[in-house]
Amino acid sequence: DLLGGSPMQVTCMTKRLTLLRVLSSFWAAGDAKRMIRQLLQLHDSNPAVAVDVLRAGPLQSFALDLESALLLLPLLQSLLTSQFDEYVLASVDALTQLLNS
Repeated sequence: DLLGGSPMQVTCMTKRLTLLRVLSSFWAAGDAKRMIRQLLQLHDSNPAVAVDVLRAGPLQSFALDLESALLLLPLLQSLLTSQFDEYVLASVDALTQLLNS
């Protein structure tokens, strides 16, 4: 149970949820570029949020233009070199989706 976890864990997950809600609001409003720009700003301090967004599948549900795809490439490159398999897999999946769109 998350609420029974350490205060640090609860704080971390609460912040992550808040960031995901902000990104989701941009996506729901159809402002993919703004969401991607915000995601890029967050990536350095919280790469797990980027992975959460990529795993949620927004690239599948919305056709990105070339500018949006170009904005995503540095983020995806960074995730490809991560020590965490989940981050690498999220990047590979996103790159595959970009190539197929």
